[in-house]
Amino acid sequence: MSSNPVPSELRIELHRGVTLRGFVVDAATGMALASARVRRFTPGSERDAQRYVPDENSATRTDAAGSFRLERIPFGTMFLVVDETERPLTIDGPFDVSPPSSTIERTIAVTSGGRIVGRFLDGEGRPLAQQRITLYALETPVDERPIHRAETDADGVFRFEQLVRGLYHLQGSEIGAGASLAVGAGMLRIVEVEDGRTLEVELRPMGRATLTGTVDFDGVLPDSLRVDLQPPQPVGQWASSVSYAGVRDGTFRAPFLEAGDWSVSVFYIDKDGRMVTGGTRVQVPEEGTVEVRLTLAVAGE
Repeated sequence: MSSNPVPSELRIELHRGVTLRGFVVDAATGMALASARVRRFTPGSERDAQRYVPDENSATRTDAAGSFRLERIPFGTMFLVVDETERPLTIDGPFDVSPPSSTIERTIAVTSGGRIVGRFLDGEGRPLAQQRITLYALETPVDERPIHRAETDADGVFRFEQLVRGLYHLQGSEIGAGASLAVGAGMLRIVEVEDGRTLEVELRPMGRATLTGTVDFDGVLPDSLRVDLQPPQPVGQWASSVSYAGVRDGTFRAPFLEAGDWSVSVFYIDKDGRMVTGGTRVQVPEEGTVEVRLTLAVAGE
């Protein structure tokens, strides 16, 4: 850019903004939803963990007829988010607003959300009953990421209802000692929920190899400590698959791992607020047992 621009070549356009108006209705009945909150969001950066960025100046509520109106909206890509109804939060978009538009109309149908039905199984395909399942929302446009919890039934079945669309980390944790999983062991998978659909999933280790390890630390290990095991996976913002094993008396055992170059790591904050970490990589075979040793150290020392 020139520090001495030619006036005839310099042009700045101002506009009054766009009017966004529309209706919020119940997707099942078509009835208008009054007093629903409607907010405008813009896309976050790909490098940012926040996918939806709120526009603090663009929020309103629907009237008795379910209609809403937002004035002086700038051009660009955006989302409209509807909440504070008896239904799950609903996301409309992304959609683009560009010149010469002056008025945009949207009808937002609020659904019952998505649904997950799954089973938690051990490496031999046996159901894990009365075990904890946790669902972490990764990209929903709310002030705090919601966490959902469930417990498996006698057949290892778990359910989550009325979920906002988007990516989630689904984590199964076995409580207590089991024949196939060490104490505190479990796994994490990334899943995508869609409006109005049921996602069927199975949390089960599928490999035939076992990793055993020793944790070395010049200090006292906490009573509750886990080792994270991450297999080869595409580079992305969120881990797509993680297994983990609990540490007991300085050792751990992780069975039913698939072959590949695994990352093995430990991270925790000790009682003095210091970060303790350690990690390595290990080549896991198709089957058999491989041993690894993790040396932990206080960060910065």
